Amino acid sequence: MLKNIFNIACTRRLSYFASNLPNSTGILPPNINIGNLREPIDKPIVNEDKSCVLPGYYHNVEIYSFPELNPKIVEAPTLLNILDKIDPSLNEDASKEIEEPNKKISPLHCAPRIMTIRKKKMKKFKRRKRYDRDFFKYQKYHRQKKMKAERKFRQQMALLVKDMEEFDPMEYVKKTIETAKLEWSSTVAPTGRKKYPHWSQLMELEEVYGVTKDKHIDKRYGYPTEEDARKLEQMTKEYLEGYVKKKKE
Repeated sequence: MLKNIFNIACTRRLSYFASNLPNSTGILPPNINIGNLREPIDKPIVNEDKSCVLPGYYHNVEIYSFPELNPKIVEAPTLLNILDKIDPSLNEDASKEIEEPNKKISPLHCAPRIMTIRKKKMKKFKRRKRYDRDFFKYQKYHRQKKMKAERKFRQQMALLVKDMEEFDPMEYVKKTIETAKLEWSSTVAPTGRKKYPHWSQLMELEEVYGVTKDKHIDKRYGYPTEEDARKLEQMTKEYLEGYVKKKKE
């Protein structure tokens, strides 16, 4: 970068010196040895001809400006002058220490939240560590789970296939016709909804328990006889009189 800036500065000075000056002035810049630049291009370059002299070659070269009422003497720019303007390490401020921007530690106002986030991260880290440790154990558990679901699915499919093989179309049609012939009562419940018949009106108790037709279930089994009914009624009255509070009129 410094080399490019130096070349640009020298080029500008050369163009400034080579500009057309008025004939009236007798003050000219110092002559520059550019004999090697006047050689033809076709001539091969020798190691001795590679060097050339630029304006900044000599230190503190005095150059007179154009003719004015008060002539001024200007020094030719040198490499040190350019470095003084460009290189920050040459400045006096470079020796100063740069303070840290966050030297003052501000107090924490969200410590509970930070602890919560910390706990959450630790739980996540431990969960991942446990999974890596017991990886094959989890794989075994998933395999067993899939095998169990597959076994259950096969059992359900076997039952469906069995029902399909035992299906009798004629018997199904007969049951459908019998169900269609039933008279449905159009009574309505107190809530306004349609009152559907009880299951006992559509099928017998023997059908519920799968009892064969040659057997019979006594529907009065477990009910008290007339004598037992009187005794139960008397015991109920005694209980109500002795233990139930009477309502105040």
